[in-house]
Amino acid sequence: MPLAEAYIARGPDFYSKAERVLLGVVEDNDLVDPNAEEFHQSLFELAQLYYRTQRYEPAIARLEEWPSDIRPIRICRA
Repeated sequence: MPLAEAYIARGPDFYSKAERVLLGVVEDNDLVDPNAEEFHQSLFELAQLYYRTQRYEPAIARLEEWPSDIRPIRICRA
């Protein structure tokens, strides 16, 4: 999600805003199908954000939500 990525790029002071954006996609959102690529990207970004902020248990929990029939994505950043 570009908005969340922009917040993350701005640094730790903006991580909470990035988290709110990502949670808005993966929790109780009738507009984004859980099978959609945007949902999976947001789930992965949220897990990475939790890992980055040393919240390891929530990071693992989010990754455990990953559908078993979907190949994990790899995000490359420049």
